Amino acid sequence: MYFDNISFSELALNPTCIKVCTREEYNLRKSGKKLTMPKMPLPYGHGKIMYAVKAGILVGAVYFTYTQGIWGDQQDVTECIRRWQEYLRSINTRRPPTFDARGCVIKKDNNESLLAPVYMIYKEIVTSCFSGVVKVPLLIKCAYVDYLKALERKEAEAALERKIKKSG
Repeated sequence: MYFDNISFSELALNPTCIKVCTREEYNLRKSGKKLTMPKMPLPYGHGKIMYAVKAGILVGAVYFTYTQGIWGDQQDVTECIRRWQEYLRSINTRRPPTFDARGCVIKKDNNESLLAPVYMIYKEIVTSCFSGVVKVPLLIKCAYVDYLKALERKEAEAALERKIKKSG
């Protein structure tokens, strides 16, 4: 045979596209009537435009957070949080925020709300719950290590007791 000395990876491949027609197209071709093919729509850049819009939103968000100080050190982050808290307070009370000489926001204690103590209690409860959730794996690990040490001590005591009974 001709293919005995040639592997299939050495054969040249020339793929072609085959259009499979529907039953209606086949019947029209068979009857001899002229077949009118629908025009293919022109490709449009909708996907590329949307990709550019999403990339622009992402870059804008990163730039905005960088200029606000979120990507800086802890002091910048704290100042950013204070500034935005004061902005939100000023929106709720309809009074503009006050700034010091350096341009930092002067944070005012909000004693105007009657719900502030309730909110502080809620915050304390949530914080203590999540700190407990964080400590659970450490507590389980410590309990397991203590259990293993107790098993080792029990085995050592049992071995010592057997040794005393043998010698006695």
